[in-house]
Amino acid sequence: MTELIQEQFYQFCTMFYLGTALFFLYGLLRRYLEKYDVSLKIAFCQELAFFVFAGLLTGWILELTAFGEIGWYTAAGFLLGYPVSRAVL
Repeated sequence: MTELIQEQFYQFCTMFYLGTALFFLYGLLRRYLEKYDVSLKIAFCQELAFFVFAGLLTGWILELTAFGEIGWYTAAGFLLGYPVSRAVL
């Protein structure tokens, strides 16, 4: 394997696991909000805080693995994490 392919595979796997973890955590948040029937304002604030956290974490991981570069393999890895997290929940 060339060094470029190894780097792309590493970035793909990193974003795949990040996508899986974030979508899994979002599913847990949705279940929590449904189970405890929180008010609309509190639910909005919690979801907003989650997406701010998710955006910051995604940007940080992208900066660490790909120097902030978004390629098709990083986007594909992140989006393929969704079906895996749905299968787990």
